[in-house]
Amino acid sequence: MKNLLRITFGLFLISIVFMSCDKTNTSKKNNIKYDNKEYDLSQGLIFPGENVGKKAAAVGTPGHQLSLLLLSSGFKIYEVDGTPDSISGTGSGISFDIYSTSPDKIDAGQYVFDSLSFGKPGTFSYADAVFNYNTATEEGTEVEMNAGTLTVKAVGSDYEFTFNCKGYNGKTVDGYYKGSIKSYINIPAKRMVKNNIQQVFGWNFSH
Repeated sequence: MKNLLRITFGLFLISIVFMSCDKTNTSKKNNIKYDNKEYDLSQGLIFPGENVGKKAAAVGTPGHQLSLLLLSSGFKIYEVDGTPDSISGTGSGISFDIYSTSPDKIDAGQYVFDSLSFGKPGTFSYADAVFNYNTATEEGTEVEMNAGTLTVKAVGSDYEFTFNCKGYNGKTVDGYYKGSIKSYINIPAKRMVKNNIQQVFGWNFSH
């Protein structure tokens, strides 16, 4: 009986250890969720936004505008002389126009949507997401945000982003990304190629 109790107790302890290990090793998955569906996120880019301008200086809170893109593996980015030029493929993703106190990085902290922030650090003035978007046919679902938050954490040389937004259509767009981000901060914004109608990340899809 004693041996049986020892074996039973030992198995119980082992199960607790494995359960603890499972909980410890469980990590969040990089994804973006919309309309009860989940899409992968596998790459991130940061590049300079447009000039904050006189309005930001007038209110005394000029921040540095940086554009953040979190994209699925279905999108492929093409460069010309080290500058993002065009994008191809079919995928999902989200972009943010963020105002940071630093000119060369997105500072850690929480950013709140404010379309009239005029460059106030700690805000993002624009966010746009696409789902199953085909760059060749320009077909897919596009959702522009009108509310939400973006939380940024620095993890060594990587970033951790958690976002919870709401589109003009009333539906939520949530997501998470942790990993490396490719930076194009040193590239002047005027060199970034734009498409004709300034939609879907403002990039040229004619690669």
